[in-house]
Amino acid sequence: MSDARQLLGMKGASGTSNIWKLRLQLMKPVTWIPLIWGVICGAAASGNFRWSLDHVLASLACMFMSGPLLAGFTQTINDLLRQGY
Repeated sequence: MSDARQLLGMKGASGTSNIWKLRLQLMKPVTWIPLIWGVICGAAASGNFRWSLDHVLASLACMFMSGPLLAGFTQTINDLLRQGY
């Protein structure tokens, strides 16, 4: 359970020296869920979303950009600046 907590970027996780596990931990995947949920809710609330291939692909691209890219980047920068780098 401790390894899963570490990969999700949750507090109380054990340490590791694996560079890929550290990178994933810095991006804190557990914080992506509200952003991805916000994309889904925003698309549904717009009234213009249709279950066509182009709308679904655009939503998936937006989810990827808001979750792993935006949140992961800001979480990593926040941790680095908090450490004084």
